[in-house]
Amino acid sequence: MFLTHVLVGNHNRLRSEPSEQWFRLKQIIQHPEYDSQDSFRNDLALLELNGMIEYTAEVQPLCLTRAGVEPGQLCATAGWGDTLGREL
Repeated sequence: MFLTHVLVGNHNRLRSEPSEQWFRLKQIIQHPEYDSQDSFRNDLALLELNGMIEYTAEVQPLCLTRAGVEPGQLCATAGWGDTLGREL
């Protein structure tokens, strides 16, 4: 599967919602040390969209910690994605 669009503001994947904003994907910038054989190491990418996300009550940026994170430290993240190689 190749990602071509990005959806923000949807909280129930089974139905469309008024808070949704759709964007075309312009570019994916993968971490330079990403290794697809190691499913978690450097599994991070930036997505360049064809427009600006409008922040609303339902759509807000993710706040990253300013505190140092040590290697091996347990962290948590949230989002929808595929972790088993299945189509979404």
